[in-house]
Amino acid sequence: MLRILSLSLIFIGMLTSGCSQLMVEQIPQETIDVASTLTSPISADDLRSDVAFLASDECGGRLTGSPGVLRAGQYIATALKNAGFQPGGKRGSFYQSFEFISGVHLVESKTSFEILASAGATGSPCKLNDDYCPRTFSASGSAEGEVVFAGYGLVEAGSPGKAYDSYRNLDVTGKVVLILRDVPEEVTPKRRQELALYAGDRYKAKLAADRGAKAVLLVSGPNSAHAGKVTRFYKESRNSAAAAVTLSISGKMADRLLAGAGTNLKQLQDMLDNGQMNPHAAMSTKTRVRLSVSVNQVRSDCRNVIAILPPQGGSDEYVAIGAHYDHIGTGEGLGSMAKAGQEGMIHNGADDNASGTAVVLEIVADLAEARRQADPNQPMRGLVVALWSGEELGLIGSSRYVEDPAIPLDKVVAYVNFDMVGRLRDNTLIIQAVGSSPLWRRIIERRNIPAGFQLVLQDDPYLPTDATSFYTKGVATLSFFTDMHEDYNCPSDDTETLNYEGMERIALLAKRLVADVSNPETEVAYLRVQRSAPAPGRMSRRAYTGTIPDMGAGNVVGVKLADVRDGGPAAKAGMKSGDVIVEFAGQKIANLQDYSDALIGVKIGQSVAVVIERDGARIDLTITPTSRPE
Repeated sequence: MLRILSLSLIFIGMLTSGCSQLMVEQIPQETIDVASTLTSPISADDLRSDVAFLASDECGGRLTGSPGVLRAGQYIATALKNAGFQPGGKRGSFYQSFEFISGVHLVESKTSFEILASAGATGSPCKLNDDYCPRTFSASGSAEGEVVFAGYGLVEAGSPGKAYDSYRNLDVTGKVVLILRDVPEEVTPKRRQELALYAGDRYKAKLAADRGAKAVLLVSGPNSAHAGKVTRFYKESRNSAAAAVTLSISGKMADRLLAGAGTNLKQLQDMLDNGQMNPHAAMSTKTRVRLSVSVNQVRSDCRNVIAILPPQGGSDEYVAIGAHYDHIGTGEGLGSMAKAGQEGMIHNGADDNASGTAVVLEIVADLAEARRQADPNQPMRGLVVALWSGEELGLIGSSRYVEDPAIPLDKVVAYVNFDMVGRLRDNTLIIQAVGSSPLWRRIIERRNIPAGFQLVLQDDPYLPTDATSFYTKGVATLSFFTDMHEDYNCPSDDTETLNYEGMERIALLAKRLVADVSNPETEVAYLRVQRSAPAPGRMSRRAYTGTIPDMGAGNVVGVKLADVRDGGPAAKAGMKSGDVIVEFAGQKIANLQDYSDALIGVKIGQSVAVVIERDGARIDLTITPTSRPE
């Protein structure tokens, strides 16, 4: 599942539509046994069987494009075929192929960095990985030119002459730009929040390139997190290339470049942080460099699984239902939260999202059986069943699908999504995107009377899930979720941790909702909810506390914690599951947005006060946020 706490959803662009069709023969048919999944009605045992296959080591963590995810896809396709569904993919298959960037490869033999002239440092060797390393998002190319220092490289939206603009009096055309990462360290928390919107490394590189820079050098200053360290090149990263050749350099390397100007990085950062230096002043280092970077993007194929149950009785409309079936493999470069000693282990993703995939398979098999028993002349909307790959890389599969759907989207009245539905606790079920149609609250509350869930209904339709791909195309959506937990994106998200009886109850409720919407007389009006513009380059290295918010906490004022990560800052501070954060770093915390903003405003490594409520009592604690390793 994409990060729940993301403040803005960044889509990977629509990929090439003319991809080669992946063939089912890539996984031998005889290795796929789905007989146990085809019984009706829905049962916990069937759900357990589905998850046992999808979250097995044989599927290898279902990384997009891997043999394991192809194996999982064939299991899904076979189950849908056996349930009586028609292929919804190309050329009579159940698969819709798409191409994606599966990784990047640094060609070290064509990558170099050389100082051409610098006081006391001319001709000194520059070592890859020690002195410098290309950023994963770097463009390929060569550059030679004078190095100019652009401070923090920030350009803030606002009134000209008033907003922070590191380039106001600095011409970087044809130059190599040296930029500090992050934001000024001594600004107020409120100012840090404002500037952090423009402080992402990729965004800073783009700003420099837009102003004519030949290349960009990023450095973590001595006052910042990861001081002086070179950022590692992740070959597994799926990032697309930026507009400029971009390197991470060490603090020592930056000092060598600045020596010709008679200064060093510590002096410059101190002045910028304390407001003593005009952030808009041009500064040449009087040093020239020559550099070359060669980065090859590795492109691979993967596939969505698409199946169709046609409408009947004169209807020409459909209801879509789906879940993503990919996960993060062994996790490297993809947001793994593995604990010490778990690095490189298979992340089986039983909850994320074998659980949602299993629920979809059982729901649609039951609906197909009910359709066979019904009067064929009874008007009924059809079903589009979609199991997505590429969700963990940025909703690639569902984004690709809505550009080339099996059924025109103007014939699809609703899309129902399932993402992490395997951890029902305290009988609390979260249903999201309820604000996308006026129908949802009425039908959910009616169907929940016999189901008896403690419901948390959330209106926001802009979710970090595949539902958003449909909503932005004018389709009403609904998404089922049972909240975050400590095993999220860890190797410990395994089959034995799931609540299969809870999954059965969720599947039964959702099946009845889908059956209601399958009636052509049920109007599913689409409501457009205004979305605030996403931040252009939010700083990615936000302070880390090790807290896991309870997304289903309902009307709690503050942020209730579902759990805290062992050994993390919150655990060390004495915070526990069930605590409610009401103040953080001097700011009142009423909701998750407040908490996220407060985290942006704090300095990594600096202790701050936090106030929690526990069992009706207010408790004052002190927490020291850290940064995530790079």
